[in-house]
Amino acid sequence: RFLDTDYSGMLKGIVKKTKGPAPIAAFTTNDLNKIFSVDEYQNACFRKYPFRYWVTIIALYSGMRLREICQLDLEDIYEVESVLVFSINDNGDNKNIKNESSRRILPVHKTLLKLGFKAYLEQVKKINATKVFPDFTTDQYGDPSRKVSRFWNSDYKSKNGFMDYAGIEKHSPQGKKVFHSFRHTFINQWKQKQLDSQILKELVGHSKSDMTFDHYGKDFNIKTKQKELNKLNFDVELPRVWEKRFY
Repeated sequence: RFLDTDYSGMLKGIVKKTKGPAPIAAFTTNDLNKIFSVDEYQNACFRKYPFRYWVTIIALYSGMRLREICQLDLEDIYEVESVLVFSINDNGDNKNIKNESSRRILPVHKTLLKLGFKAYLEQVKKINATKVFPDFTTDQYGDPSRKVSRFWNSDYKSKNGFMDYAGIEKHSPQGKKVFHSFRHTFINQWKQKQLDSQILKELVGHSKSDMTFDHYGKDFNIKTKQKELNKLNFDVELPRVWEKRFY
């Protein structure tokens, strides 16, 4: 039935919602080749700036968030059943995890080992550091990722960050490309390879959203995770292998 009272005045002042932030896009194979083909990766390996070499590679082959990588302690990397792993946790000062699902253990991808990650860790241990990337300092919010953000997004060799230096357009029809795009790239490639989706959720710290798995199922064992993770690959030119002289 029709109303006798006009309520249209209640709608005055209502503003149509604007679009939210642009979605984050995954990097294409062409983008990745642009990144890893630059001279800094193929020759000098960012000499004296090891975080510039390693943080990007870790992000691509683990799907870890930037802060998760930057806050790693050396004691967060150890062996479980002869498998080298990353432990993502909030143990200690200035460490943060997004939620409880983010607390996890994931294997180190074979590509990192091939590129000399163990050798890098040994170099850091020799200077009696406690952090995997001892050069990082925290900002007022306790976040240690500022150096990476500046390097990647705003300041590198008179360019607007390393992504700009490598020739990657920030905006694309699929969304914007930022450092977090490495996480999207990891997840997208996993999907394209049709790898196990439940293992993926454990690796990237997503809730399984399934009562059967969340409440009754145990996590996959580390060797099963390693086997599935090592199936993941990208059709890219790998950087030069890390050498101690680059530290």
